[in-house]
Amino acid sequence: MEQKERLFSSLDSPLSNPLYRKVCRDLEYQEYHLRKYLTNYEKRLANQPSLRCLYQYLRMRIKGNAPIPTLTDTDGNKFYSDLEKARALASHFASVFSVEDRSLPVYSGEAEQTQYDVLEEFDILFQPHEISLILSSLKPSITEPFDGIPPIVYKRCHKSLSLPLSYVFNASFIDGEVPSLWKHAIVVPIPKSSKASHLSEFRPISLTPTPVKVMEKVIADKLLSFFTQRSVIPREQHGFFPGSSTCTNLAEQMHNLGLAVCRGDSADVVYFDFSKAFDKVPHHLLIRKLQLLGIHGKLLLWIKSYLHERDGQSNTSHVLVVALLPPSLG
Repeated sequence: MEQKERLFSSLDSPLSNPLYRKVCRDLEYQEYHLRKYLTNYEKRLANQPSLRCLYQYLRMRIKGNAPIPTLTDTDGNKFYSDLEKARALASHFASVFSVEDRSLPVYSGEAEQTQYDVLEEFDILFQPHEISLILSSLKPSITEPFDGIPPIVYKRCHKSLSLPLSYVFNASFIDGEVPSLWKHAIVVPIPKSSKASHLSEFRPISLTPTPVKVMEKVIADKLLSFFTQRSVIPREQHGFFPGSSTCTNLAEQMHNLGLAVCRGDSADVVYFDFSKAFDKVPHHLLIRKLQLLGIHGKLLLWIKSYLHERDGQSNTSHVLVVALLPPSLG
């Protein structure tokens, strides 16, 4: 489009110029296929059993990506430019974290031993067909993470990239090392409400390179299967199981309350809300808990490397703050 406008302004007779006419034909061809793709994409969304993706798409088309307004901190200071906003958000996100207490809880008797059967080897073999399936299911996003390669490239080239990525994943897992580039995240502020203007009204979303997200997916599925077989995660934890959500959690709770009312019983409900719970999990305690649950060897080494020296940069309207954020945020 920019080339078309530039040629139209610079040429004396653009309508009769072969180059200008070729650019117009190419642009019409691209617009036709883009409209066709969007039409098919919308049909696929409409035919899916879950309407979540369709609603997300409609919200994006209706609202668009509104720029972040002038921000205010707890002291009343205002931040106007994109650079000021990015720095303020980075500082706010960093303030969430506290210095870890490196001590470990004291266990007594058999509790110190592994709570579940330890696998002699928790080897994970990253297969090309499994990687290809995950890549093909990625969202066609053009947002670039720190490595500069958007997910749409991996999605479109999933057949060609699955084999070389399997070599990289297997080498990383065997060595127990995660490449440093994969541990660097671009942290994007997401408003909690449509009129968010205070720093506390934004939550951080980390954009990590696509390869490590695919590797995470494979390992997370294996861990979930391992823990499910041993009933480690209670079924009441709806947020950790596929097909479960806050809606299924609420439906189950309402069912239990309904039964209590029908029986004439009283029911007490106690709610716990841990502030920034996932951002404040001490890494050394997480590693210790995994050990007690039977995770060790190459997998544990890989997870340790994955959690070690993670960092990120705050991004506001494509302005990156050089100052690094705390390790846990990555």
